[in-house]
Amino acid sequence: MDMATCNKVLTYFECRHAYTRIKLLCLQSIDIEHFRCGLICISLWWAGGSVDAVVFGTGTGGTLAGVGSYLKSLKKETRVVLADPPGSVLYSWFKTGELGNRKGTSITEGIGQGRVTANLQGTQLDDAVFVSDEESVEMTFRLLHEEGFCVGASSGLNVAAAVQLSKMMTPGSVIVTCLCDTGQRYAARLFNKKALADRGLLDAVPVAYRNALS
Repeated sequence: MDMATCNKVLTYFECRHAYTRIKLLCLQSIDIEHFRCGLICISLWWAGGSVDAVVFGTGTGGTLAGVGSYLKSLKKETRVVLADPPGSVLYSWFKTGELGNRKGTSITEGIGQGRVTANLQGTQLDDAVFVSDEESVEMTFRLLHEEGFCVGASSGLNVAAAVQLSKMMTPGSVIVTCLCDTGQRYAARLFNKKALADRGLLDAVPVAYRNALS
């Protein structure tokens, strides 16, 4: 994999229950086989050969399947965790074995499913976390104003899931996630005061950052 396609960003989040370094991995869409060839370099460079958990939202499940299987081949104790938004059945499927009813929608795009894809059926998942739209929106605005990353709500969900997961793990654990979309595609919805208010999500934006809404 050409390393020029990778945009590496590193940030630290203060968690209520732990100070955990969360490493954010932003990759272009890459075929899983090519992804596996290059992932060992990234994981070793960033984490000294040790990644404790990986957590993503999923659409087809390919990214989580590819990353998770490769990291487990390096370190079998690595936890592979699925992050799920409202309107998806995957969290219910993992926790209960039942798909349940697909209710509601999410401001996130490209993640969440009404079925279990073939990629996920063969993936060794260790856990799943549910991330509300309120959590995704809040984190998206924090990433923009506190870290300088203009990303979309799906990236916000991934980072919120990593923070959520960090509270379940040992302090100092290394958690890998990804920034999978940009803020530009959400301009009319995520960064618009009326659109957020119509969805009942305006209060999820930290008060200090609401003046920047259109």
